[in-house]
Amino acid sequence: MAHRVVLCALVSFLLAAGCYVGVGTNTNNSDGGTASVTFHKDVEPILQQHCQSCHVSGGIAPFPLLTYDDAKTNADDIVKQTGSLVMPPWGARNVPDSCTTRSAFKNDPSLTPDQITLLANWVAQGAVEGNIADAPPPFTPAPPGLDGANVDVSPAQGYTLQADATEDEFVCFVLDPKITTTSYINGSAVLPGNSLIVHHAVIYADPNRQSLGLITNQDQQSYPCFGGSNVTNGSLVAAWAPGGGPHEFPSNVGMPITAGSLLVMQVHYHPHTTDPKNQDVDVTHLQLRTTTAAPQYYAVSKIIGNFTSAPELQDAPFDIPPDASGHTETMKMTIPQSMTKGKPTALFSIGGHMHLVGSDIKVSLDRASPTGQNPSSECLMEIPKWDFYWQRQYEYDLDISQLPSVSAGDTLTIRCTYDNTMDNPALVSELTAQGQTQPVDVKLGESTLDEMCLAIVTTVVPAN
Repeated sequence: MAHRVVLCALVSFLLAAGCYVGVGTNTNNSDGGTASVTFHKDVEPILQQHCQSCHVSGGIAPFPLLTYDDAKTNADDIVKQTGSLVMPPWGARNVPDSCTTRSAFKNDPSLTPDQITLLANWVAQGAVEGNIADAPPPFTPAPPGLDGANVDVSPAQGYTLQADATEDEFVCFVLDPKITTTSYINGSAVLPGNSLIVHHAVIYADPNRQSLGLITNQDQQSYPCFGGSNVTNGSLVAAWAPGGGPHEFPSNVGMPITAGSLLVMQVHYHPHTTDPKNQDVDVTHLQLRTTTAAPQYYAVSKIIGNFTSAPELQDAPFDIPPDASGHTETMKMTIPQSMTKGKPTALFSIGGHMHLVGSDIKVSLDRASPTGQNPSSECLMEIPKWDFYWQRQYEYDLDISQLPSVSAGDTLTIRCTYDNTMDNPALVSELTAQGQTQPVDVKLGESTLDEMCLAIVTTVVPAN
């Protein structure tokens, strides 16, 4: 699961929460001209609601967008990035003739077409400041982390890469959330301490405390764990990759965790040897919001894919040759009885995961027994411009009763498309960092220049 400094991982996943700013009277005039657009009246509200959560002084984004001077200095970039839909970052989109989801996803910070046009018109008209009396009240971004968290755990000792580290490292930290009675996780957030080297983090519940016997570093309470947690009865609690934020459920949904359970946080560290921050200590925090009151629905999260052989992996073996563009690998899984307990299960949220060679990922479902609300085939999500540095879980903007239904016998298909060429800037950057000048043959694997093809799904079932 590779990486960059410019992540918005520590800001709220609720980046815009549906707060769109209308363009008011600044629309095309009947004579084909455009009304005057000014910064304080028209542009500043858009920046507040869609940009300033990351673009603040000293923030994660590469420059602030707090003042008129900030915006004017970066005016051309604003038009380019918003016009190409790169910013604000949001991957899942409907694609004509490929994927139309049954609903929009919640918390989409994307600009409307009118807002994109307004920004372009502002720059075309000379990026006028206008009257400061028209400015909206100052914007205060939400604090990082999970709202209402009552559990905050981190490793007993920070982790630092060796000065000469060149290989990816996988470390499992054993954490004790001190759960004394059966509880229900209603939200989670992972806060990397050194986002330069944290490639991803996956957290598992360890109800039998098996991880205690695996510890090799007593000071850190950790052990090496390439490939997984090595805990036989572990269940997925949370996951983070660059761009991810808090994952929250409605008040009537919770993920059960039994009394005495430990948590195993697997962190994938990726060295960037040319950056001095490569040696900075990492202390990654996990925050949970829990309750002891039994919810109406249980949540279950699973990672599906990375199959190594047929029939799940189509056209085995998995291999992306050098200089291949538009190369696809497809994973298919028939949903087992154990995943749904023999009953239709509601799909609450979905995400995808690839590495730097990835360019497009699509997840779809073919049902064995379709119903009126749940057709025989349905696209669940597509990310047509995959960006490793902005990964999220996408939550359907629907009541639980209206969510896509998954049943035993249905077929989940994950289609991953890759660009293993020098036209892929993310790949070129990583090749350069590793002293390579040309693409290499890419296989399925854990390291940064390996690839993955995964769907992360969270389902909800009635608690009874």
